[in-house]
Amino acid sequence: MASQYIKGIVAGGITLGFGYLLMKVVTPTQEQLYKKLSPDLKHKIDSQEQSKNNVAIMELMKKVAESDKPIYDYQQIRELQKEIDK
Repeated sequence: MASQYIKGIVAGGITLGFGYLLMKVVTPTQEQLYKKLSPDLKHKIDSQEQSKNNVAIMELMKKVAESDKPIYDYQQIRELQKEIDK
């Protein structure tokens, strides 16, 4: 009776391991997926990322402008970037 449980656990472990390995082999990475996209979709994705970057830069510039420290204070910019990224 105990050997049946052990066989079941081993068979289940093998099945799960094979499924995980198959998922890792078959699932494309972000770079592979991006390479297979059409040029129109690539352009849309690039423009969305660019607009997100622009918004983040504008937020950072607003926060730097509100502070009393000079704009060229690198430590201040680093601290504000950490706050925005959270």
